[in-house]
Amino acid sequence: MSGLKSFKLYSVLTLLSGILLLMAWVLFTFGYFERDYSSAHYYIPIYIEYFGTTLFLFALIGLYLYHLNSSGKFLTFSFIIGITGTTLSLGAKYLGLYINPYINKVAPDVLSAPPESIVGLVVSFLVYAIGVILIGINIMKSKKLPLLGGLVLAVSPLFEFVPVAGIPLSSLILGLALVYLGVSLYRRDTAISPS
Repeated sequence: MSGLKSFKLYSVLTLLSGILLLMAWVLFTFGYFERDYSSAHYYIPIYIEYFGTTLFLFALIGLYLYHLNSSGKFLTFSFIIGITGTTLSLGAKYLGLYINPYINKVAPDVLSAPPESIVGLVVSFLVYAIGVILIGINIMKSKKLPLLGGLVLAVSPLFEFVPVAGIPLSSLILGLALVYLGVSLYRRDTAISPS
């Protein structure tokens, strides 16, 4: 796999992931996020964010392969933590997309009650945050992609606790980082391979 000569596909997936996360954040922020589980428009930004996060998995693979020759075990460890954390966060998004509508039909009072335990969500977020921070550090350390892209990627999980209109800024910051890294990866690949 490390013999790949072109990362155009990964750069496009990274760019598309960032665009979808930005779109979802805008839709969440400007009025589409009313907690009405029976309404179809409630799920539009969640589907967009879910698909953007799924593409983020492929973006992580591309970033890993791009940096494979310049970093050692720390990169592999970061990648494993990043993929695991992103997969866990997809599980939480899956709950919101597919389980909540069913629960809303069967027992609507369950969704309005406060959760008894959020340990699983906290662990998912911590693994995700540590993985993304470590991958951002790897990008900054290797200097193969712009330092700013790695820095913005690394700080994006910290903005989970900074809301705008009740919506965390983390998707916006992550989306911006992925768009920047996707464009940078595409330009560097185009400069390397004349195809």
